Amino acid sequence: MNPYAVLGLAQDADGVVIRAAWKALIAKHHPDLTDDPASYQRATEINQAYAILGDPARRAAFDRGRSSRSGPAGIALIELRTDAAPAALSGTAAAPPRRSLRRRVADIAFTAALLLTAGATVFAIQWFDDSQQSIASQRPAPPLRPARASADLVDAAPAATPTAIASELERIAAMTKPAVPSRSSEQILLGEQHFEQLVRRSGRAAAVAYSLRCNKLASANASADIFDFCTGFDQALRRVASGPAS
Repeated sequence: MNPYAVLGLAQDADGVVIRAAWKALIAKHHPDLTDDPASYQRATEINQAYAILGDPARRAAFDRGRSSRSGPAGIALIELRTDAAPAALSGTAAAPPRRSLRRRVADIAFTAALLLTAGATVFAIQWFDDSQQSIASQRPAPPLRPARASADLVDAAPAATPTAIASELERIAAMTKPAVPSRSSEQILLGEQHFEQLVRRSGRAAAVAYSLRCNKLASANASADIFDFCTGFDQALRRVASGPAS
């Protein structure tokens, strides 16, 4: 390698010209400033040439060696190999190749796009979950089954006195048909089933007290569902009213 040829200089160029030539060429061929794949090799040669010519002692040694290797007409017979190790010429280890500025900007833009996409995906999932929860909270609760509501209301009514229980038993025993036509066979059936459960659990006297509370509640609320439920309860009570007390 001829450092003068690399930097485009004459052999008698002074130090200022050498440094100026080196700065201009390295700015043009720096790997971070160009996409030319050969820029790294070219920049390495420029730095090697400046390492020789920028150091007066090494420049003088090169000039003496070049003169001794030249023929009578001044033609150089031997030159330094261009593939010599950079460390042997500059005294320092060669720097690893660096990515170009354009490539680094592209990598940063790609990473930013990935982050934005991930953030948008997380936001969309969170928004969907929140919207589903909002819809579920606004959805009305399923209505309580009328039959079960009737039984719960009667269970919550105040207990009857012994005198009232006796009067209610006489009324049920004398009852032949409901005073009002029934509207719900389901309510009547559930009333009969509730009677059977109550009698097995607490006896006929508790069923009479329950019937009294049931009819008072139906009259106070004017509820057809509760009335049908109480009618079914009373019909089941009437069928066993003449039997032995539990």
